[in-house]
Amino acid sequence: MSFSEFELKRIDKLVGTFCRNRVPERARDQLRYSFRVEGQNVIVSEERNRRGKQEGWVVLDIARFRYVKSTRRWKLYWMRISGKWQLYEPCNEDKNLETLIEAIGKDTYGCFFG
Repeated sequence: MSFSEFELKRIDKLVGTFCRNRVPERARDQLRYSFRVEGQNVIVSEERNRRGKQEGWVVLDIARFRYVKSTRRWKLYWMRISGKWQLYEPCNEDKNLETLIEAIGKDTYGCFFG
């Protein structure tokens, strides 16, 4: 089951604002962050402008929020180098999406932004 229109607007307000504000205006032609919704997952991606012979953007998924409807809680995952999602142990679950967004912003262990 996917999110309602109300929930999608709230996700855009929270996650979209985080993505839009993460990179200074002067660097947005080189780096940006975006998100997409897939079922009960919200995936945050880092996009880097590829310059040279191959124009375009390189997209790398860095974080995933998964909403567990039965518990009404969000879970936070980070992408390992193996390409597998790993539960983010320092702050892996919360009823408030805002708390998990803050955990990504702090990135205490360098799992999201290196």
